[in-house]
Amino acid sequence: MAGVHQSTMKFLNITTEISSAIGTTVKGPKLYTLCVFTWTPPVELSIIKALKIYIFPLMFLIGFSANMMSVAILKRSGLKKPTNVLLLGMVIADSMVLLQGINFAELLSCLGPNYEYPKYCGWQYGVLVNYFLLACDILTYFFVEYGIRVNTTIPILITLERFLAVYMPMTFKKIVTTKSAMISVIAAYVVWLPWPVFYLSMFRYFIQLEKIMLFAIGFQRDNQLEIYTLLNYNVVPFFSTWMPIFFIGIGCILISIKVKVTLSRRKQMTSKQDSATWSARTTRTLLTTCLFLFMSTIISFFLDYFNNSIDDGYYYFEEECATLNYMLNASSNFFVYIATNRNFAKIFKDIICRKKRRQQIY
Repeated sequence: MAGVHQSTMKFLNITTEISSAIGTTVKGPKLYTLCVFTWTPPVELSIIKALKIYIFPLMFLIGFSANMMSVAILKRSGLKKPTNVLLLGMVIADSMVLLQGINFAELLSCLGPNYEYPKYCGWQYGVLVNYFLLACDILTYFFVEYGIRVNTTIPILITLERFLAVYMPMTFKKIVTTKSAMISVIAAYVVWLPWPVFYLSMFRYFIQLEKIMLFAIGFQRDNQLEIYTLLNYNVVPFFSTWMPIFFIGIGCILISIKVKVTLSRRKQMTSKQDSATWSARTTRTLLTTCLFLFMSTIISFFLDYFNNSIDDGYYYFEEECATLNYMLNASSNFFVYIATNRNFAKIFKDIICRKKRRQQIY
């Protein structure tokens, strides 16, 4: 699921059929929703199964473990530093995105041992189990969509923080504090909170053939479709795709120019003359982190673009490729930290060595 919103595109075309099948909104002949996997070519379906059953859970284990190590490194480095507060906010959002790798409820709805599969998608495991899987799916959808959106906002804050540090160091000291960084991170989470709530409010669960539970978009009024279309395909992509691409891209270019000029001047100065108040090491770490998100956002944009015109048989294959892109980005920060920041790498080594010493003692 490359951002929960992508999984709804095909459902928009079948909502009327679902409603007709249930008989709640339209009276007429019963029409049932066929699973999209029915038209997926065998090779692509095999790749999808490998991703969802093996690769994504493995990526969750590696990525989540790496993110927990990032938390330990940032805590050891000091959470009173504004940059560490911003990075911690990103790590939390990354961890939420990685939950898609263990969304067993979604997996069981389309690739589970269903006796009607592959003709129909949905949960077919009895009433209690179906409702349990529904609850798990809703929670996963919420946290993944929430994490994806927040994860595109915090890099903008990081870029702004570095821009102030290298271009306006005096202003930077006054306004960039631990408190302001914490308020900014909390604001990023608060601003995006209404979106996953609204998004999930558009979903309904449906019962097919009196035994198959399906969780999909279902509009009860025409204005809901109009509002959803406006937000999901215009407003939200603007703030979570175009804005990050513009601000992070332009910001990184400007910051890199300033850093290069400043470092060349440092070589010609004595230590007493060097008045730079920012760390090149920290700047390198933050910019690399933002650039990973920048590239991931561009890839997501192109995948979304092709998703609108792709054939039904290849829809889920493209969707899982987008999910892979999100999960790779959500797993990358730890490796960026230890590769670009010697202080973080030293803290990581100290943590590992301490654990080894404890094991030897016991």
